[in-house]
Amino acid sequence: MQKSLDSHITPDQWRKAHIAPIFKKGNRQDPANYRPVSLTCIACKLMETFIRDSIMDHLEMNSLLTPKQHGFVRKRSCATQLLHCLEEWTRILDEGDSADIIYLDFSKAFDCVSHTKLIRKMRAFKLNQDVVEWCKSFLSNREQQVIVNGCQSSWASVASGVPQGSVLGPLMFVLFVNDLPDVVDSCIQLFADDVKLYRRIRRVEDQDSLQTDLVHLEEWAEDNSMKSNPNKCQVLHVGQEANPYTYKLCRAFRRPF
Repeated sequence: MQKSLDSHITPDQWRKAHIAPIFKKGNRQDPANYRPVSLTCIACKLMETFIRDSIMDHLEMNSLLTPKQHGFVRKRSCATQLLHCLEEWTRILDEGDSADIIYLDFSKAFDCVSHTKLIRKMRAFKLNQDVVEWCKSFLSNREQQVIVNGCQSSWASVASGVPQGSVLGPLMFVLFVNDLPDVVDSCIQLFADDVKLYRRIRRVEDQDSLQTDLVHLEEWAEDNSMKSNPNKCQVLHVGQEANPYTYKLCRAFRRPF
């Protein structure tokens, strides 16, 4: 492991993964309804643990992670995100105002991460150079093979994305989206790739501002080789009845609650 870190080279076996498709929901005959989980080398997972802990120590020591991110971060969770949002929305209601909340979803977010852009962002965090170069090798020239009911596909190269099921993958994704909250003025909370964007609504100009932030998020996604999934986006209005407003992302969407 020390030799791998010093040489910035990961063994070929460490960059191979068997993909186990885990069913999520919907039609079982549709491959899009399965989550591809990577089964990787145990020795590599141990090495990834050391690398992950080193990166996390650096990030926490220098307060580099956005406080808006609650996924895959120490002392934060889905519960902390929900409690934070509940407190803010309750305060808005107690003060007699309303809020529009937009739930956003990125399509196959973990699979769309650009390796080049991810490594560039990791360097911007001033991480240890050996660690960054090792991660670059870890992501490069990866191959995967799908196994279903004992049947194996041929090996296929992986051009983008962080491996789901790996130890480093979740943290790499958190680093990749760490700058996302910086592009909006409205309130935002993240749990990995799940986004809650919301704003206090007093007049139509507030809704216009929220729409502007939606455009900024879409521009960020385009710049980072990602795209939103309008079919999984939702709009929630809490408080007093507001003026009808249609928010747009890729195409118009608004669903009643």
